[in-house]
Amino acid sequence: MQPDVREIKIRATAKTQKKKKAAAKKKSGKKSGKRAAEADVATPAKKKKKSGSKGKKKVVEEQSLVPDFTLDEGDPPWRTTGHEYLMREVQWTPEGGDPTNPCVGTVVAYIADTDVDSEGNPGFTCSNTGKPANLFHVVFDEFEQDFEQFELEECFT
Repeated sequence: MQPDVREIKIRATAKTQKKKKAAAKKKSGKKSGKRAAEADVATPAKKKKKSGSKGKKKVVEEQSLVPDFTLDEGDPPWRTTGHEYLMREVQWTPEGGDPTNPCVGTVVAYIADTDVDSEGNPGFTCSNTGKPANLFHVVFDEFEQDFEQFELEECFT
């Protein structure tokens, strides 16, 4: 494993992808009818690319664009589309960390300053101003961290 290369940027070779597909087919079996259509709709994060030669069309699944992370839906729920900062890379040094070796992460979700919870309260309130503000969720290799907008803007690479 190379320390300077993030796992989400590593692509599997064609041989590895074939093995994964074969294993997935064995495990789940063939889906049919309505269930197969629902399963395809439920996984929008994966892109499919058609390639092939001389009349044969082969569908190859590419790696998901969104890093693996789990967010509870929350109240209000995290948004994963609709902001220019989503999928941007950040560098951040945790408190007490080595400033010469910052952690690298990706912005994956946010709560908008206009979002409200089920009781009508702001989704997030800024610690400096006390007013509703954007809150961003960043996934690093070994942990996850939430940032207020002004904190996140200091971390952009």
